Amino acid sequence: MSKRLLGFYGSIVAAVLLSAQAVCADTVVLKNGDTITGKITGGSKGTLVISTDYSSPITVKKNTIKKITMEKPLNVQLKNGTSIKGKFALGNNGNLEIQTGQGASAGTVNWNQIRALNPPPSSVSGSLTAGANTQAGNAHVLSASIGADVFWKSSWDNAGLRFLYNYAQNAGIMSARNAYGSAKYEHLFTDAFYGYADMEMLTDKFRDLRVRTAEGPGVGYQVWSGPSGTLSVEAGYSYFTEDHFVGKDGEWSTVRAAGTFLWAFDKAVRFSEYFVMYYRVDKKDNYTTRNSASLTSALGGNLALKVSNVIEYNRTPPPGIYRMDIFWILGVQYTF
Repeated sequence: MSKRLLGFYGSIVAAVLLSAQAVCADTVVLKNGDTITGKITGGSKGTLVISTDYSSPITVKKNTIKKITMEKPLNVQLKNGTSIKGKFALGNNGNLEIQTGQGASAGTVNWNQIRALNPPPSSVSGSLTAGANTQAGNAHVLSASIGADVFWKSSWDNAGLRFLYNYAQNAGIMSARNAYGSAKYEHLFTDAFYGYADMEMLTDKFRDLRVRTAEGPGVGYQVWSGPSGTLSVEAGYSYFTEDHFVGKDGEWSTVRAAGTFLWAFDKAVRFSEYFVMYYRVDKKDNYTTRNSASLTSALGGNLALKVSNVIEYNRTPPPGIYRMDIFWILGVQYTF
């Protein structure tokens, strides 16, 4: 077989492969005449995200699109909570016409009704932190801490669990022992506004707390969200109980106010801040607060160095107990 004939057959095979690739791809034609060929993988708030073989994912705005051609269906999640799976094209007035099945008539959806295109599936993430310190010589100090955070996230619901235990002794005598835990569930009403049910527990031998609990519902709002971080605030009701080793036990209603701030300085260094206050409704100037701040610096892989500061404040503590406790934690964090 001649080289010329081999080249002819090779050209035919290459053309067939390119044609097959084009047929299996989605196509987005822009109003400026550009055509993007690839796979529509997502989008939200009036945008489309297209993955291609020749660049990183491309995001285009809805008002720049002239025509959409799809080869495979995509999940379209609406703001009212419903989901539609189908292939869509650009219809009249810039709306999307979604074909849900072969032979089925196309339904029309306005861009403003869409919350997300191809939203990510539910996921679980979290971290484990362990720290220890020992000193011998003029002082004999031993301290240890263990912490865990687990978060579950879906399109409309989130849940989280937190736990932190601290222990310290000086010259063989215990000088600190406390444990904190929380459980929280959130349901999103919109991208920013949500309702929650929250429970927090604290036990601290040196603050005369056998156990303190606070639980109740409320609402929250994500004030700001960007590539580098988020800021959210919450307000609600909590039923508050305190069981003491020595002091008088009690239970009462409180107003809960909280805020969470997350900021990534870069890919390696991250800062987080959580503040919560419980204000007793039947007594003036009777409240408790907890402020937890942490800074993590990546060490490589899933490991990071973590420095945390926790401040507990009780405006009206039991007799003989200081109002404020401050402690620092240095540990290694594993993220999963």
